[in-house]
Parts: sequence; structure tokens; C-alpha cells
Amino acid sequence: MTNLLLFVFLSIFLTFGNAQELSSLIRNTNLGRIDPVTDKKILNAVVRANPNLNEYPDLRGTSSQGLLYVSVKYQDNRHAIIGVISGPSPYSGYVEVTFNGGPLPTSPSSPLHQGSGKLNLSRFTELNRNLGLPRDQRDPQKIIQAFMTKNPRLPTGLGSFLEVGKITRTSAYLYVKQPNFQYEGDVYVSL
Repeated sequence: MTNLLLFVFLSIFLTFGNAQELSSLIRNTNLGRIDPVTDKKILNAVVRANPNLNEYPDLRGTSSQGLLYVSVKYQDNRHAIIGVISGPSPYSGYVEVTFNGGPLPTSPSSPLHQGSGKLNLSRFTELNRNLGLPRDQRDPQKIIQAFMTKNPRLPTGLGSFLEVGKITRTSAYLYVKQPNFQYEGDVYVSL
């Protein structure tokens, strides 16, 4: 909800004349499968799901441009908010879209990077935290390897920046080594 309010706040702009609400144009918000999740693929899916957008060439742009005047803010790999970019525009507002997403976005504009601009491990909502490791394979390297194997949607380079903190009989604490310019965050996993 905080992301939504922040996005709405950032989307407020001055408009001269009557602005058309995006929600009145983008009525079909279930976009189906998108894999991998990118801004362009989401915007193209919005156009496919809402053929009425062809009647608004100034919003639609060309096929290579996708939708003009709007930006995408990821909520997770199943939800995004399409909102009007700040500045003069004949459109206003935002609309939340849903989809069956593939790999999570890893661009600095995604909510997984909020704040510092780093990809934050703590913000991944669909992590497989149950590693199922036998007791004799619970050293730090095997825990990291199992975590990365169980979560193939994570960037492959992340594993080399992970460290294991406290290991108990049933769980372990993984965190990103700092200083690090790409990644941050932590997660508890079940062994």
C-alpha cells in the first residue's frame, strides 16, 4: 500500500484541460503470462489486452514505443502499476495490472531495488526458503548453493555475495556481504 501511495504521489502533475483517466482506457487488467517480466513486455501486454487503445494513437505510440506518457512500477512478479509520467499529459491516474510473471525484474527501477538502488534480497516475495538439506550438508557453502538452486529466478551472480550468519539445528540466516554496489538484504531459511 505504501508503494501505491508513493507512486500516486509521484504521479501527480499539472494538466491543462480535461485529462482522461487511465482506468477508463485500460479496463482489462489481467495480462496473462509474461516471461520474463520487463516494462516493455508489460506495456505490450496491456495493449494486446485492451484493443481500444488503438483509438488513442497519442497514448499508444508506435509498436516500438509501447505506451507513451506512462511508466511501470513493479509490485512483485504478479502485479504492477501503470501510471502517468509526471509532466503535461492528456492522461491522468494509474491502474494496477496482474499477470503470471516469469523471472523477477532486476532493473534498478523495480521495487526490489527501492531506496539504495541495490537489488534487495529481503524484498523478494516468492522465495523458496525451505532448503531440505540433510544434517551432514549444512556448511555455509552448501546452504548458499541450495538456496540459489531452490530459487532459480534470483540473479546468478547473487550467490557469490551471500554469506551465512547464524546456523541453528533447523534454520540459517543468509545476508549479502557489504560493501556491495549491486545487492543488499537478508533472509532466514529452513534447513
